[in-house]
Amino acid sequence: MNEEPREKPIRTLLQDISSNIQAPQAPRGLVPPKLLNRITIFMAILSLLLIVATLLAMIWDLLDPFLGLKFMASVLVVMCALLAFSAINVQFVD
Repeated sequence: MNEEPREKPIRTLLQDISSNIQAPQAPRGLVPPKLLNRITIFMAILSLLLIVATLLAMIWDLLDPFLGLKFMASVLVVMCALLAFSAINVQFVD
C-alpha cells in the first residue's frame, strides 16, 4: 500500500508561477528614462563639438576670447542643468 505522491497538474504549476512573477512596471518619471538618456548623450556630444569649435575659433582669432568663454560657459551651464534633471528624474523610476 505504498502510494506515490500525486504530482500537480501542469496547469496548476503554471498558475503558481504566473502568480509569483511580478509584471515589470512601466518606468515612471517626468520623462521616460530611456528617452532622457538618449537626449543627454546627444546633448553631451553636441556640447563637446560646440566647445571644440569655439576653442578652435578662439585659437585662430576668429572669435573674441571673452565672447568665446561666455559661450562655452553657457553651454556648460545648460549641460549641467540637463544632467541634474536626468539625475533627479532617475529617482522617480523606482
